[in-house]
Amino acid sequence: EIKPNVAASENDPSSFILPLSFVTLVADDKTLSVSAISIKYKADGTICQFDAKKVSYESIDGGRAEASNIYASMRPAVKMIIDSIDTLHIPDVALLEKPVEFTELKYEGNTLTARFHKIELITFGKEQD
Repeated sequence: EIKPNVAASENDPSSFILPLSFVTLVADDKTLSVSAISIKYKADGTICQFDAKKVSYESIDGGRAEASNIYASMRPAVKMIIDSIDTLHIPDVALLEKPVEFTELKYEGNTLTARFHKIELITFGKEQD
């Protein structure tokens, strides 16, 4: 169901909010699930936002990630704020020891900026033959 943006005037039918309770994408051996989604958009480009309560990723090789309370915006800059990265496991590379509270990713021009509150990560080294 597409709902008109309650903040939009009656003369502006180009705004909408698209709520989705759950989406799952499966490709080959990877699964991405997103819950409690809200997409806000305005045709003039001033608003393009995405909110989700939980995002989960799993792969058959044991890779896994889970994040809570995600907000993304495409205007005025591409920006993502994640309240918590709950789990992260990259097989044979790294494992998140504790959840990461508050993460901000921002892309402006040719620059990607990442801000993390605190990261406790276990890294795995390759064994030499």
